[in-house]
Amino acid sequence: MARRSPCWHFGDVDGDGYVTFDDAMLVVLHIVGTIVLTPEQIRRADVFNVGTLDIFDAMYIAQYVLGTRDTFPVCALLPEEDPFPAGMVEVRSAAGALITVLENASNISYEQAINMLGKMSFEMPSDDTKIQYLLNTNEIWLYQKGLLVDCYRMRMRYSTRGDMLKETIEADQIASFLLDDIIPSYEATLADTKSATMVLTELLAFQTGANPVVMGGVEAILDNNFAVVKVSWTNIWKACEQIRDAVGGILYVKFDPRVPLNRTLWLSTTMGADEGQQIRVGKNLEGISRETDYGGMATKFWPIGQNNLVLSSALVVKEVAIISSD
Repeated sequence: MARRSPCWHFGDVDGDGYVTFDDAMLVVLHIVGTIVLTPEQIRRADVFNVGTLDIFDAMYIAQYVLGTRDTFPVCALLPEEDPFPAGMVEVRSAAGALITVLENASNISYEQAINMLGKMSFEMPSDDTKIQYLLNTNEIWLYQKGLLVDCYRMRMRYSTRGDMLKETIEADQIASFLLDDIIPSYEATLADTKSATMVLTELLAFQTGANPVVMGGVEAILDNNFAVVKVSWTNIWKACEQIRDAVGGILYVKFDPRVPLNRTLWLSTTMGADEGQQIRVGKNLEGISRETDYGGMATKFWPIGQNNLVLSSALVVKEVAIISSD
């Protein structure tokens, strides 16, 4: 059984996005001294907001999971507005253990793109002591309205001096872990009669990390044809992209909301689910703009060849090249 936290992640001690009996058990184990919770976990488990934990915290969490309670006492003490309207940023170890919450993260933004690695960025004051935890070996988890948006890994950090000295952090989505491992040599030919699922599974086997991405699935319509690929000294993500280019579809890595460390690779013709929401001008769509970059456009071609061969130029008109009259 699992429920979303009634307010600000309270009750979700292990940080998996849900309040479960496991959270109540963690409180009990902490009380009896079997384990020691982190300061952030203690904050989440303190459903009475008294600063310490006791058996009543565990009992209330368990009752909330069962449905005999609909909230926690601490929720009545908190303002109704989300304390992190722009999103909450956590730093976690590669094993998923919560290290700290970056309360001072600002200017948080993220982007999700089809067939591209998702990205996020945020800023931190340079004198924030929690910057020390922003390591490439750790993960960055972004939450919005209590829900985990995605997991990222830091790619770049740089300092900017303005009114105050600040650090800007840029990170890539979890699929970037497939950039770490190199495939020395791999080939799948028509004679091998391997499906995209088979080839992608074999490519993922080259991972060496402690928490590898596993094969999720390939949509049936994309898995009918044999996958052909030949790579040499190529990272796993690039090799998987070659399969996508060969059979089509959208390539992406997603996590299990219940167990975010479970990451799977998928190849399908669609992405996400129909939530029944509409985007309309004047309702929830504004600031529409269109940009045309003429700097990289070709307006005239001059075909040339061997032995000073010169053909008639071609003029580009409405993206269609026509031979000029000369």
